[in-house]
Amino acid sequence: MEYRDGVAAEHYQTLTVSQEKVLRAFLGWAAGRQGWRDSFRWNNIGAMFEVSAADATG
Repeated sequence: MEYRDGVAAEHYQTLTVSQEKVLRAFLGWAAGRQGWRDSFRWNNIGAMFEVSAADATG
């Protein structure tokens, strides 16, 4: 599961085998509840989405 907190540098990923935890997280997110991501350990993968200067100019 992944989410982005506004900008590409704040892109997070977690892995789980629990469908129930994913369902609770999605429902919490959809309802706008605080703490929907607290049951997971998140890894920042924002570096994967950074655009280099060469890529930006084409």
